[in-house]
Amino acid sequence: MFFEELFSNKILISAMISWFVAQALKVVFYYIKHHKFDISKFFSSGSMPSSHSAFVTALVVAVGMVEGVGSTFFAMRRAAGRQARIINQIVLDFYKEKQVKTEKLKELLGHTPLEVFVGAILGGVIAWMECMH
Repeated sequence: MFFEELFSNKILISAMISWFVAQALKVVFYYIKHHKFDISKFFSSGSMPSSHSAFVTALVVAVGMVEGVGSTFFAMRRAAGRQARIINQIVLDFYKEKQVKTEKLKELLGHTPLEVFVGAILGGVIAWMECMH
């Protein structure tokens, strides 16, 4: 029963397939660029496309399609994405008042905007395809 439910969960399946495809594409892109096969790229972070963006976007799109965009689950995913901006604003306001010099937290770690964008498109398309059937 547990495994049947687990493997029929379109939200989870969409996110996992998106992550897997993004990681596999890293190996392919590395091969195209360097003419060398390196399976370790499958287990690495960074580079094109962002598997984190693919996973998270697939999760959000699938939750929206399965549970509806008005659901609590969809609202939770949307709220979680705003945390770094809010923390940066709190730190800025606090240190401006105290006149202390500080660095902002990085809101983008490990990827270029293009890598994030491609990962997000990949995740969205995979979730849409998975949840449509």
